[in-house]
Amino acid sequence: MKSALGILIAVVAVLAWKPLLDPDLGWHLASGLWIIDHLQVPIEDPFTVGAPFYLCYSWLFDIGIASLFRVGGFSLLQITQCFLALWSMLELWRTVHAGDTDGPKIGREERGALGPILAVLIILPLMAPLWHLRPQLFSAIFLLITLRWTVSGTGSFLRYLALTFLWSSVHVYWVVVPILYFIANRALLRAAILSLVPILGPYGIELYRGLFQYGFGHGSAWSLIREFQPLSFSLGYAPYLYGVLVVLLFILTIRRLLSWEFVILLLVFAVAGACRFKFLPLFAIMMAPFIPRLFRGGEISPSLSRAERVRVALACGLFFSVLLWSVQFQPALPEEREELLKLVSKLPARGGVVLNHFDDGGWLEFAIYLSGRRDLLVAFDGRTLVMGEERLQEFDHWRRGDESCLVTKALNPDYVVLPQSGSSLGSVYDSEGVRKCLGDYVPLRSENGGGGRFTEVLFRR
Repeated sequence: MKSALGILIAVVAVLAWKPLLDPDLGWHLASGLWIIDHLQVPIEDPFTVGAPFYLCYSWLFDIGIASLFRVGGFSLLQITQCFLALWSMLELWRTVHAGDTDGPKIGREERGALGPILAVLIILPLMAPLWHLRPQLFSAIFLLITLRWTVSGTGSFLRYLALTFLWSSVHVYWVVVPILYFIANRALLRAAILSLVPILGPYGIELYRGLFQYGFGHGSAWSLIREFQPLSFSLGYAPYLYGVLVVLLFILTIRRLLSWEFVILLLVFAVAGACRFKFLPLFAIMMAPFIPRLFRGGEISPSLSRAERVRVALACGLFFSVLLWSVQFQPALPEEREELLKLVSKLPARGGVVLNHFDDGGWLEFAIYLSGRRDLLVAFDGRTLVMGEERLQEFDHWRRGDESCLVTKALNPDYVVLPQSGSSLGSVYDSEGVRKCLGDYVPLRSENGGGGRFTEVLFRR
């Protein structure tokens, strides 16, 4: 078991050491810097056109990564991303052992390792898409912790209270905490109290409105964001592992190794994972403590011995030393993000609206905030709650080209940033198409054939 854990640490450390690829990281950083500088959470959005209401539900996460950025730049954020991925793997390891409480109490040297190791091998690949510096990675970690408390009975009510407040300040998936607490303790009143804990946050009751919008007001986002697409065989190994998990859930159910409450909850997560690929890692995590029960083996105690903790610490230290040494060979930011950060400094001194792709908006906002150009506003970004249904539909029309001229004229942009992949996204991404819409734009620079991220950056005379 110790050898298996060491191998997993090595594999996860290598896989998680990658550039900061998440397109939403830019607006998380911009929001965090804004909160730190203003000592309050935003109410009106300071980054985009129209100043809509901004529910920054991840305010604590944003403050954390913005503080790390000011201390150590992108390199420290890259190290943090790798550390969080390793943390999620270690929490998964502890959770698959916590779930085998029904196994026979046999001697330590006789306990089998097949169940826990098989559970990790199935679940870890489905967790890997979350290994980016984003609130969802914290949700995976917090869900594993909550599950371990639930199945092992080690979580006090105060622990659940603290975790609920922390989780609700980072991401919207905190709603599973009162559900799991009720399943474990049959205490309806305390579960209701847990569901009200987020009111203590800076947004109060407004957080529930955002939660409702996240669950039921994302129709346009489903067609824009790959994570919201249904599960399909074009997603590589994911649908096959999903099928394995569904079969294991069926076997657990017919062998009566699950309570009826957990059967219902796991079925909900299974359906959600099939309908929206975004939720597939959560279904896999929810299965973590139960798969080992099929093999009636594994460790009884979820905790590591002192000697094992020392070995894990030494292994982590060794791999982090290697990773730190290799920082110069592994850039923290991909080339296209570097271009976006440099782009703002090349724009003319006058302000205005920047018409841009959905995925580029967050990094443009971050670049604008770093430059101090408060006179520049972005048209679209990945904050679907801030954009709202109407703005998301505007972008959808713009990228498809069917109403691109109408949208462009309505926004009346001073700058237009055209992605290199524009030919496949609609006529408006062709510079001639933009000129047909507004006519009075000239190129700031051209990267055609030069391997740059943008085919052209236009500005109005």
